Amino acid sequence: MRYLFFIFLFLFRFCYSQTEEPTIHIQLPQIIIYGFKSNSEKEKWNKLARNVKKVLPYARIAAREYNQLNKETIGKSEREKERMTDEVEKNLKIKFKGELESLTMSQGRILLKLIDRECNVTAYNLVKDFKGLFPAIFWQSVGIVFNQNLKSNYDPSGKDREIEEIVYLIDSGQF
Repeated sequence: MRYLFFIFLFLFRFCYSQTEEPTIHIQLPQIIIYGFKSNSEKEKWNKLARNVKKVLPYARIAAREYNQLNKETIGKSEREKERMTDEVEKNLKIKFKGELESLTMSQGRILLKLIDRECNVTAYNLVKDFKGLFPAIFWQSVGIVFNQNLKSNYDPSGKDREIEEIVYLIDSGQF
């Protein structure tokens, strides 16, 4: 029993002295580890990762243009706002028309989700804000025909979790 007391005293002294010394904290990057149940599941994830990597730059450009246009149109008349929107749209069409037309359906769906992620506004509301209600309804109808709801929100912790993880991997340089 006496030995246990001395061991306890020694450990207590050792622990107490350890807490008085300064500690160094190092922030390590988050590492995502995937385990795939099958090769088809792995191929599906790889395809999603390739698609996200391809369309993420376009979503970021769209977000930058959206934020810039929002800043420039504050306090402007509807006619002036429409003129500025048409000008930005024309410039983007000239710059990216061929590239965006070559996207697949799944890449287009991912692009809409990433635009919502970057702008924090659904595609439907973007069209509605800058082109009006009737074009928004028209494009929502077209989207529904192609099994895409322009009103759906980006859900980083739910159905869009894998996309969010891939964006994290891209941003951290791990992919």
